[in-house]
Amino acid sequence: MRKIIVVLSVVLAAGVLAAVACAREDAPAVQSQAAATTAPDPVQGTAGELAPDEIGHEATCPVTGETFTVAAGTEAVVYQGHLYLFCCPGCRGRFLGNPQQFGAPAPAGS
Repeated sequence: MRKIIVVLSVVLAAGVLAAVACAREDAPAVQSQAAATTAPDPVQGTAGELAPDEIGHEATCPVTGETFTVAAGTEAVVYQGHLYLFCCPGCRGRFLGNPQQFGAPAPAGS
């Protein structure tokens, strides 16, 4: 019985930690899609704004590795010319904090 309680506690704690990681708010505001070609900074928005052709397709979150179906409201970033889709706003915020940690190329000139 004790082992069952310990296992359930560990599973519950892991679920809570995952939920907290995805619940973080990302601070930067959404930029227009037109800025994607001129601004070196990441362009943030939704799949509906930045990648409407991806809606309905499967994607993998670069932060959690979770596979999900892209919806119009899916969090998205164009960074260094690459599109990244996220399972939640918290993952987008974590990615923007250190894109290279999640497989993004280093900024040009670095």
